[in-house]
Amino acid sequence: GAGLRQGIRRCAGGRTCRSVETPATAEPNVDATDPEPSELATLEIGLRGTLVVGRLEGEVDLSNAAALEARILAALRGASALVLDLADVTYLDSAALALLSRVQLACRGSGIGLACVLRDGSRTSRTLELAGYELAGMKLVRSIEDAEERLIGSDRG
Repeated sequence: GAGLRQGIRRCAGGRTCRSVETPATAEPNVDATDPEPSELATLEIGLRGTLVVGRLEGEVDLSNAAALEARILAALRGASALVLDLADVTYLDSAALALLSRVQLACRGSGIGLACVLRDGSRTSRTLELAGYELAGMKLVRSIEDAEERLIGSDRG
């Protein structure tokens, strides 16, 4: 549609990644196809088998949480499972925690499995564990492979 942009590119391992449609006026710090080092956060959304994988890195705060959330929620259309790779997130504020809570609620309401990949001992890992996200049903895992096993492993024949 008018005023929207969408990008398709090759990700690591030759997988096809796509950035979901975002308003053309969106801040450049949330454009998955623009990896400028000065950005606070980048979000790369792609497919891994039947999983939608969102790789988020950098700082997630009030300045970018709403735009990131919109892109993540848009990627849920038609998804059976979502993995948010937060291993390279260096900072989360309350807006980022609210983003994760709303994504979790959207997934739950749509029957979409959700897992977050966290680096052992990281601030992000400690924050989500202390905030009780796992107790609230979010799967906190250490790798995308672990997420895949927990989300769709039981569906394999």
